Amino acid sequence: MCNFERGKRWLAGLLSVILNPVGIDNKAVGWIGFSNCVAGNVAAVVSGVIMDRVFRRRFKAAIILCLSCALISTMWFTAQIQEWVVSTQTLLVVAISLNGVFKDACSPLFYELAAELIYPMKESMSAGIIVFLLNMSAGVMIFLDSYLDGGGMNYGMCGVLFIVILFVSAFVKEAYKRPSAFFDTQTNNG
Repeated sequence: MCNFERGKRWLAGLLSVILNPVGIDNKAVGWIGFSNCVAGNVAAVVSGVIMDRVFRRRFKAAIILCLSCALISTMWFTAQIQEWVVSTQTLLVVAISLNGVFKDACSPLFYELAAELIYPMKESMSAGIIVFLLNMSAGVMIFLDSYLDGGGMNYGMCGVLFIVILFVSAFVKEAYKRPSAFFDTQTNNG
């Protein structure tokens, strides 16, 4: 399962609409979507290990980095579909897989940072808020699906990523409230 609902809706609902007109059949579209999900799920697991070592208690920077890379890969994918740059089926798979990697790598980081920000409240509260926001964004994407073509949805996805990057950069203030001993115990046991 892909971690971000808005990304999953953009991908699952429109990938065939986006790729069929450029000559890619439904079987290949399915494999392209599958590669996105597999790459994303692997990245979500691996990102925890990498972030604990490289971005320890700097989740905001890691989130901004991952979302920026997801935006770049989505823009590259869109540019290929619009034939602004060289496009092959392999390059499309690489672009959409990179999107999955970076988009889903930041998903656990959002949950972890949110848990830090609301401590001592339970982590389920922050997770519930994140899931609510993801479902709201999925609802917007489902609504827009009726009005926009595949290209418009690609532009919309780029716009959403850009707005989330701006929002996180401007309004999220990192505050690591959980005791360091708690964090060290979680890191050593996980």
